Amino acid sequence: MQTLVALLLAFAGYSVMNISQAGQKIGLEKKDNRAVAGWLLWTGATVGTLIGVFVVLAALSMGAVSLVGAMAGSGLVTLAVFSHFAMGESTGWRDIAAIATIVAGSTLIGLFAAEQSDSAPRWVLLHGFVIALIIAYALGWLAGGRGERAGIILGGFGGALAGASMLYQNAATIVADVGGLVYFPLRESLAPGRLAGLINPYLFLWFGLSMGAFFVLQIAYGRGKAIHVIPAFNVNFIAVPVIGGVIGFSEAVRPMQWIGIAVIVAGTVLLTATPAAEPAQADQ
Repeated sequence: MQTLVALLLAFAGYSVMNISQAGQKIGLEKKDNRAVAGWLLWTGATVGTLIGVFVVLAALSMGAVSLVGAMAGSGLVTLAVFSHFAMGESTGWRDIAAIATIVAGSTLIGLFAAEQSDSAPRWVLLHGFVIALIIAYALGWLAGGRGERAGIILGGFGGALAGASMLYQNAATIVADVGGLVYFPLRESLAPGRLAGLINPYLFLWFGLSMGAFFVLQIAYGRGKAIHVIPAFNVNFIAVPVIGGVIGFSEAVRPMQWIGIAVIVAGTVLLTATPAAEPAQADQ
């Protein structure tokens, strides 16, 4: 039951985050004609993204990071529905197929979910995995030059950083002993008299990686087309927490759940990779 609640919270958190991101875009477009209304909408949507982050954090405190991370694509389903009814965007067969694919993958993960207890992080493997990712993408960026390929690589780099931030976000919820110093895990830090637990160093790693992901993604948009950058970001955002959860936290993912994860990745690519016939709209 706890794992199921974690998956539902993850779906809710990612949905709030994705809808809030759409709200930010609407606010920035509106500010040119109605500055006050535009900035108010953008500010409210920004607050919404933060709320979504904390809902995902609650999901991580109850479920495995590999499964919560795999749900990252599920928020796109809510965003697609929101875009159709609230923003008047058309929904074609491609969108419907992608939504059905993501829902099917999420259902597989939920049906075969098993309760998992917190595992002590394997720090050498976890840090090594994250460092290897950063080095690999940094070298790929250098090798990719400044063309379209660089945009795709940077999109993936941003997604990898965002996914890695979830690994340390998860560590902050379960680790109570860091370098011999005792910190209350984040899930207990909000109790009276325990606010000092918020200085848990893994929160700062989480925040630093999240900010890095944001800035790298902005650079990626300047190097490549959104129709290429966004799928690269989303696939890495889903895959890195899953792989990192297995490597760094000894989490078990059942074979049918791996299939579900692959299905979600496929659906995410299908939903976010706009057809090449619409480049002008995708680049906005």
